[in-house]
Amino acid sequence: MKKWITQKGTEIYQLLSVRSNVFLVKSNQTTALIDTSISLNWNRLQRRIKKLGVTKIDYLFLSHTHFDHAGNAAKIREKYGARVIVHHLEAENVTTGQNRLPVGTLYYSKMIIQIFETFFKKNFGYQPCTPDLIWNHQPIFENRELDWQIISTPGHSIGSMSLVVDHEIALVGDAMFGMSKNSIFTPFAEDVPQLVATWGEFLKTPCSLFIPAHGWSISRAKLEQNYSNYTQKIIHL
Repeated sequence: MKKWITQKGTEIYQLLSVRSNVFLVKSNQTTALIDTSISLNWNRLQRRIKKLGVTKIDYLFLSHTHFDHAGNAAKIREKYGARVIVHHLEAENVTTGQNRLPVGTLYYSKMIIQIFETFFKKNFGYQPCTPDLIWNHQPIFENRELDWQIISTPGHSIGSMSLVVDHEIALVGDAMFGMSKNSIFTPFAEDVPQLVATWGEFLKTPCSLFIPAHGWSISRAKLEQNYSNYTQKIIHL
């Protein structure tokens, strides 16, 4: 199980990978789960949580409400007592379990979305979940010793948000894609210029590492290079 530790001692565990990354953050006796993967991964997710000896989760942080991130939200809330945090612009999605498919940004991803919408759209809903904490830029975490910051990171979806841990590591959801050696560009996004602007917002933080929901961690240097490249592309559109 992959693990990162900040200078302040906060532990970040990667519980699931491949289909969708899921992370558990532990600090000052507070635990937060970052996303939940698809419903088919429920048993695997439970086993990984149990392996860490965790029986109570304080928060479930949803980077956004697509089915591959919120698929097990209701079960996590029920089994572990987690308070579910969701962006106010996507609260209705998780409440109804209705999932709007993202927009393809590349030729192949546009084709994938077209096929999914034609043949498999009914498979992209999930069990409805009642959000406990609807984030609209207000402080969320009760433990004042925590150095965790929620930031709005739209582009992939309108209500995407990320968690900055101890000013060192950002858990970024689908704001970046970690499957390519050189590119962090996501194959799915509702608003590409807004997505690139979000990368600029990440660079305003002191974070040195950015961990996405798909693929591997991304260095600050790689983010800087992609931000420069895609900013120029957008300017010349």
